[in-house]
Amino acid sequence: MKGRRLTLKHLGTEPTSIHLPFRKQPTSESATISEYLALALSGFRGEISYSSKPPWTKLLTIVNMDMPPKVKHKPQPGPTVFTDASSMTSTAAAVWQAGEQWHSVKACDPTLSVQQLEAAAVVLVCGLFQDEHLNKGVWTLQRAHQLHESLHIGVKALAKRCEISTVDAKHVVATCPYCQKSPLWTYGVNPRGLKSSEIWQSDFTWCELLKPRAWLAVTVDTYSGTIIATQHPKTNSKTTIQHWLTAMAWLVISKQIKTDNGSNFTSKQVQEFASKWGITLVQGIPYNSTGHAVVERANQTLKTKIEVLAKAEGFANAIPPGDQARMLATALLALNQFPREDETNSPVQKHWATRTLEEGPQVVNRNELGEWERGWRLMLTGRGYTAVKKDGKIRWCPLKLIKPELH
Repeated sequence: MKGRRLTLKHLGTEPTSIHLPFRKQPTSESATISEYLALALSGFRGEISYSSKPPWTKLLTIVNMDMPPKVKHKPQPGPTVFTDASSMTSTAAAVWQAGEQWHSVKACDPTLSVQQLEAAAVVLVCGLFQDEHLNKGVWTLQRAHQLHESLHIGVKALAKRCEISTVDAKHVVATCPYCQKSPLWTYGVNPRGLKSSEIWQSDFTWCELLKPRAWLAVTVDTYSGTIIATQHPKTNSKTTIQHWLTAMAWLVISKQIKTDNGSNFTSKQVQEFASKWGITLVQGIPYNSTGHAVVERANQTLKTKIEVLAKAEGFANAIPPGDQARMLATALLALNQFPREDETNSPVQKHWATRTLEEGPQVVNRNELGEWERGWRLMLTGRGYTAVKKDGKIRWCPLKLIKPELH
């Protein structure tokens, strides 16, 4: 029984044959062990042989078994090879570096266990480097791999539990065949337009001061920050189309509009309107406003401005219907025609600027795995965010994830 357990532990499979150290017909003295023998051999389907001594022991009297050790305790001059095996794909793989290039070799065999695949990877490498010393790389993150394979915990929990760096924990999660289907834990930045009328964000917000027409349809250009708002008694597809026609009249037709998953944005009538004008509609995550932070901030900014203007004219609780349109237009005038905070130009001036955005200096960008990538060029920076470009691909990321590329 102990031998079968050891074989299962180290080889991942039952032994093909068991050699018992007695004759097939045991004597009366060995009859007492028959019960334990039956339990030990229960379920075994391999070959069972009986003898007083195993046949190979006869060779010990004529063969001098003096073989030099194949394993050294100190590294030897030669390539360092990293091997691993996967039970999910039944693949044994090995990688090594020659000069500045990495090389790899792999073999697949569905009939082998993971322990046998690991041994097969070592044998495969030994066949490639027959006349050289080999240094077998030890996988120091084995504990983290085993914990993640059993519980599939996230990056932060894995780094804290196994006392490894966040970068190493991200590598462990990225190599998991299940967890790599979902995006890695990363930083979130809302993509903005690199020029005017490229990406809009639209939303409906409730303004108590504007009753009975208390619904405000708000659209903001994510490049310039220009806000367009219209007043409506309710939210439906008809009011959505009316609002977008007004925004298009002031800001030109946008290439993309990002909205939430409200029925007024996902209706068939709105989809046909967007298709007619060549507009791409993008919906965010249901019940999650973080993907529409630009328009959510614009909602709050607009309502705060309306409230301030209303209090200045003595309208504390509600604005009379006859003054609502004037108050909304005044708020939009103050927000769009004058610079905000530390900006030099107003949103409207920025929106209608004829100068195109040029590529900036070269920078390095840190990706989701914590590695710094070269070859990126700075395109746009804002308050806490930036856009970089490489080979026609644009990436939005927090400003802290870039730094100048020093040659």
